[in-house]
Amino acid sequence: MSEATASATPEAMNGVDIKALARNWKWLMLDGALMILVGIIALFAPISAVYAMTIVWGAFTFVDGIFSIAAGISKARKREEHWVAMLLRGALGLMAGIVVLVMPLVATVALVTFTWAMISIWSIVTGIAEVAAAIRLRKEIKGEWLMALSGAVSILFGLAVPVFLIMNPAASLVAMGYMIGFWAFLHGTLTLALAMKLKKAEAKA
Repeated sequence: MSEATASATPEAMNGVDIKALARNWKWLMLDGALMILVGIIALFAPISAVYAMTIVWGAFTFVDGIFSIAAGISKARKREEHWVAMLLRGALGLMAGIVVLVMPLVATVALVTFTWAMISIWSIVTGIAEVAAAIRLRKEIKGEWLMALSGAVSILFGLAVPVFLIMNPAASLVAMGYMIGFWAFLHGTLTLALAMKLKKAEAKA
């Protein structure tokens, strides 16, 4: 086998480092567990959780943005692919997080406008990124549909936000609490399932 042939592995051709992804299964599991916790809180107390969920979401997107930017910079230094998308995701997360954390009261009052618009955009962008990654992984690991489904849920959530706001702005605050809970719980469950798949993939490697 020539050097060129050896370097043309499925991982290299698809631009996805499967081994590196599998090594991060613990972080995915932690992310999934936190999302499930947020979902349970929102489902049991949708009204009182609206304000709390705004702050929690702001903190979550802020931290996620920092890690995404750090990962994007690391990818750029290593000349890996998809670093621009990672930086874009991080920038959107930081923007949403700063708005919520700096002005929590204003953000809650204006929940039906700017804040939820940012969350909607963030969910759609991250959902598209997850679906794209799942397509690249379809020939490499089993269970890639979990990532695609998780991304689809994020996209649907992002698209549903403006629909609720237009139909009934007042009632949408309560409905939004339930929707956050359902989305967070489902997204966390799917992320945990994906983490377990990656754990098995790492063990076989």
